[in-house]
Amino acid sequence: MNKKIKQIAVFLGMLALGLTLTACSTNKDTKKATPKKPEKVSITYVQAPLNVPSIVEKANQSFEKNSRKKTSP
Repeated sequence: MNKKIKQIAVFLGMLALGLTLTACSTNKDTKKATPKKPEKVSITYVQAPLNVPSIVEKANQSFEKNSRKKTSP
C-alpha cells in the first residue's frame, strides 16, 4: 500500500513538472508579427472632473471656500 502511494506521488510530481516545463517553453516556429505603426496619434485633455468626489467638490466649491477662510484675517 505504501509503495503504491509513493508511485502515485512520483507520477503526479513528474506530471506536474512536465506540464510546468511545457507551459513555460517558447515555440520558436511561430513568427512574431511586427505591429504596424499608427498613422495618427491623438492626444486629448479633459478639463472637467472625471470622478464623483471631484464633481461634488467642484459643485460645492469646497476648496475655494476653505482657502478663503484660511487667507482672510
